[in-house]
Amino acid sequence: MSKKGSIDIFIEPLVNDINASPKYYTTSSCSGRINLVSKLSFKDKKDCVWLFSSHEPIDDLQPLLESLNDEKCENAQFGFEAFVLHVCCDSLESAKSFIAIAIESGFRNSGITISGKDRIIAAVRSTHTLKIPLTCNGKLLVSKEYIEFIVKQANGMLTENLERIKKFHEKVKKTL
Repeated sequence: MSKKGSIDIFIEPLVNDINASPKYYTTSSCSGRINLVSKLSFKDKKDCVWLFSSHEPIDDLQPLLESLNDEKCENAQFGFEAFVLHVCCDSLESAKSFIAIAIESGFRNSGITISGKDRIIAAVRSTHTLKIPLTCNGKLLVSKEYIEFIVKQANGMLTENLERIKKFHEKVKKTL
């Protein structure tokens, strides 16, 4: 479950299938999202304020544009973050198999880590990201037309991301 308290609807069937296997269980996940965050500094992830977030393509720009007028919108960064999934595996062999499926499905930045608790974690990740500063010290740096352009780009990335998740889920179902 995420900080928001639930599994993203787009990946709930995938997470349920993984968790039904005796070899695997999920520890964290996100289906992918488009967001707008404000930071004290573009260098530091700490003290981040979420102004806007959507796990679906953005059809109506108004909520995003209104978020840019938020008093907390000091150093706003527009972004797209791809699907991420962390899965605890019962063995290194299980983890290798899981990661092979992820890479075949287009999640080429996937890998295996061993936690301090000797847990074997398969991390499914993509290289697809988008991070663009929109304001600095409260001043908008780009035009509305540019925001429309990057939202269209992010929508395309999110749609492609969801297609990869479907492909990955089909392969996981066949393997499990």
